[in-house]
Amino acid sequence: MRLVSLVLMCLAVCPAVAGRTVRDFFASEPGKVFPLLDKSSRLDMVDYFEAGKRVYPRTAMGTTSHIDTLTTSYIKLHTSDVREVALRMFTTKRDTVIAVLETIAIPALDSRLTLYDRNWKPLPDKRQVKTPRIAQFIRPGTPQRIIDELNDAVAFDVVEMRFEGDNFDTLVARHSLRQFLTPQVWKTFAPHLLDSIVVKLKF
Repeated sequence: MRLVSLVLMCLAVCPAVAGRTVRDFFASEPGKVFPLLDKSSRLDMVDYFEAGKRVYPRTAMGTTSHIDTLTTSYIKLHTSDVREVALRMFTTKRDTVIAVLETIAIPALDSRLTLYDRNWKPLPDKRQVKTPRIAQFIRPGTPQRIIDELNDAVAFDVVEMRFEGDNFDTLVARHSLRQFLTPQVWKTFAPHLLDSIVVKLKF
């Protein structure tokens, strides 16, 4: 895997401000990220999960939700059969930043990362982290002919991202080309592609 470092400006790893944890931000989210999951249901999900029991409340659309992982700074949950959301809380000297990673199955997994401040206001565009492009997965030294053929074969970028590592502070991106290309075409391009890119978040 190739290591790519993206710096989220002005962030630093610190204890949660005033004792706030990611559960507080999960509960206070105003409906931009969880428009179909009310605050009461969110609080119940956390309380039961911390007590060792997983519950599956229904959303306003009738789908079920459940928490997969919960720490003081990270939560990952499924809001439907095709949507997964992860929240990673980072603290700074000035503010708390909430990184929201949304992944949709279309059916291949496609992700988007959005950064918010403690009041759930999106950070300026210059502080947002863009999803890696397929071009970033091409191995160094790949012949230009292969690159041109790959660009012609790929109509759009579909990239899955996940927070991984002991503290869920490393962003790992994986392309979904194998699910879009025929086996024969995939066999041509596979040797020239990295399986994943590790986006190391420096705070």
